[in-house]
Amino acid sequence: MFFEEKLEEAHDILDKAVAILLKEAVINFEMDVNNWPIDHSNDEELLSDLGDIQMKIIELRYRFKELAVS
Repeated sequence: MFFEEKLEEAHDILDKAVAILLKEAVINFEMDVNNWPIDHSNDEELLSDLGDIQMKIIELRYRFKELAVS
């Protein structure tokens, strides 16, 4: 049960990371195609989100190392 919960948590984190990266890719594409100026105010929020996700992934790696493999 514990492993399944952690696996579900990992999937949730990765789903969020993929959603953020896909959103950023679409926004960058639209900005490039339409020659819109870059809005750097969103960069800080995005970097914060990606930093949070990176920390969660690192945390999951350490938890995975602690799990007994049989």
